Amino acid sequence: MNLTLYQLTNEWRALADKLADMDMDAQTVADTIEGSDVQVAIEEKAQGYEMVARNFEAHIPAIDAEIKRLQALKKALAGRADGLRQRVLSTMQEMGIERITCPLFELRRQKNPPAVDVYDADLIPTGFYVPQPAVLDKKALAAALKAGEEVQGARLTQGESLRIK
Repeated sequence: MNLTLYQLTNEWRALADKLADMDMDAQTVADTIEGSDVQVAIEEKAQGYEMVARNFEAHIPAIDAEIKRLQALKKALAGRADGLRQRVLSTMQEMGIERITCPLFELRRQKNPPAVDVYDADLIPTGFYVPQPAVLDKKALAAALKAGEEVQGARLTQGESLRIK
């Protein structure tokens, strides 16, 4: 019977509970579980999961390359479209044409809203600058907490992750 890791985990827990109820010391319980078929099945299942995970990851470089290729294609096509439209605008400006109408669409020149051109930021008075909000320096905060300093509103936490060699 091919059990899932979830089912094997439940069997392992049931075995651990059963052994704990038998008034055995912790080391005997641990040794019994370690040598059990359930423990071996969990280890084999975990190895299988890792092999499937590696198969999934094998596709990632090819997908990343395809994304990069498609992004470059998108940028090139957008650039060509913009270039064509800029050429049409230049021609319309040079010829003094305000509007071109055809059955599918209409092309017309339009003034853009006024834009600010900052040619020397050092000359602009400070009243035009907006103060930026403070940004939390998490590295400095972590260093203070690691040094044993107590900081209200923050604490060090440590989780776990799976490492594969």
